[in-house]
Amino acid sequence: MNLEKTYTLFICCLLVFACKKDNKNLSITNEAPVIQEKIKDTIVMDSFVFNTTDFNKIIKSIPLKNKPVIDTTSYNSTNPTKFLTKHAIETLQLTKIYPNFYKVDYNYKAKTSYKIKTQDALITIALTIHKGDNELESILINYSLDGNYIDHLVVAYDDLVEGYVRTTSKIEGDIIYKTNKTFFETEDEETWFWQINAEGTFTQLDFEDMLLHKLNIHPENVYRDFFTLKHISETKTLVVIPKIAKKEHEEYTLDAYVLLANAITGAIEASYVEKALWSADAIKISSIEATYNPYKIYENSETVGLKVFYFNGNPVNPYNSVKLTLLEQKETKLNPVLIDFELYYKGGEIDNGDGVLTETEKKITTKERESSTYYSIEVVSKTQDIRLENNHEIISGTTEITEQLTYNSTTKLYNIINY
Repeated sequence: MNLEKTYTLFICCLLVFACKKDNKNLSITNEAPVIQEKIKDTIVMDSFVFNTTDFNKIIKSIPLKNKPVIDTTSYNSTNPTKFLTKHAIETLQLTKIYPNFYKVDYNYKAKTSYKIKTQDALITIALTIHKGDNELESILINYSLDGNYIDHLVVAYDDLVEGYVRTTSKIEGDIIYKTNKTFFETEDEETWFWQINAEGTFTQLDFEDMLLHKLNIHPENVYRDFFTLKHISETKTLVVIPKIAKKEHEEYTLDAYVLLANAITGAIEASYVEKALWSADAIKISSIEATYNPYKIYENSETVGLKVFYFNGNPVNPYNSVKLTLLEQKETKLNPVLIDFELYYKGGEIDNGDGVLTETEKKITTKERESSTYYSIEVVSKTQDIRLENNHEIISGTTEITEQLTYNSTTKLYNIINY
């Protein structure tokens, strides 16, 4: 009996030792949590406790980039090494962004890329994410200062399967210019604009809101009646923003923002800003018209014309006028070369349907001059004297004159001739 008991005890010891050895082989090293079981094709991880110290260590190890940052992450620019450990992935809360991160066969991998300074109360980092073997994206993630995940945005994308889509971004200030290129029968390009909000969320902006945000103009401070956004080509947009400087009842003063912007990227290529340029009191403004290249003032010149329509609405002393300001593009500036030149005038005195009016209309053409870079401007002015009888207009006389305006290289303006 003693021999049988001894043999049984020996067998039990061997079984216990074997079980302990097998349990030890289930552990995952490299700072990974222990795999417990596989449920519905998902790897369930041990419970994770967030540690602020670990989070701060990861953030501190990421290199800082100064803005503007251009993110063109692709397979050609990415080194597929030094991926984050599972502990780092949990610390950065990537499963909130990618719920399938630990699903079997998805084969997600992540690595740090850079961090940027956005808002004072935010931590903003970029990660490179491998989604399986054929997709790659760069994501911008915002965290609170104590490490809580807030929001994210994909800022770059590349793939190996089809190669039909490429996404890149430019991060400038708190605006992200996200450009998507598709390669099918033709190559198409489109840009979206995103804002990084103070609370850490991302908001998509349309073209108009993007420009206003860039210029620090609140939408409520724009005088909408005279706002102009005119796409003049596939790559160029003319924008006139009348910003309210002062407004009391029907009287107002407007600052002028005139822009030539890239229609795709939203970049401001040239601008003219003038404080208190337009005002309305007794003389009111009915409209402001903006045109691109209305007049050619030298070879390959680019100009913007601003026509302002004035009136007073006084039935006794009526007044109507149209004045032209002409701007020329010089690098990143739109410089005035002609200021408030009166193209049209009609006014006079009326009493009980009878009166006298004067109406003058001027037509402009430019003429090339061999002796100067700038062309001369020819002005044909036609004036009519009008007699008003019982509200019926009778032309009593007409005069027509032709004059020249020449560019003054000292004042950088065309000489204004008084008629």
